[in-house]
Amino acid sequence: MFFGRDQLLGHIMNRDPANYLLVAGRQLGKSTLLKALHRRYQNHRHIRCFYRALANEKLVPQLA
Repeated sequence: MFFGRDQLLGHIMNRDPANYLLVAGRQLGKSTLLKALHRRYQNHRHIRCFYRALANEKLVPQLA
C-alpha cells in the first residue's frame, strides 16, 4: 500500500500530462511514488505510463 503522498499524487494526476523530474535522497520513496503512479495509470484510456528500473542497466536500450 502507498501512504502519505496523496497530495503529490493528486498534483501530478489532476494536471495536463507532463514530464516530471523526481529528485530526492536515498530511501525517501521515489520508486514507491513512481510505482503508485504507474498503478493508477495502468487502465487509463488516454495516458500510457511506463515504469523502468535502470539499476545495473544501460540507459539507452531501456529508453528506446
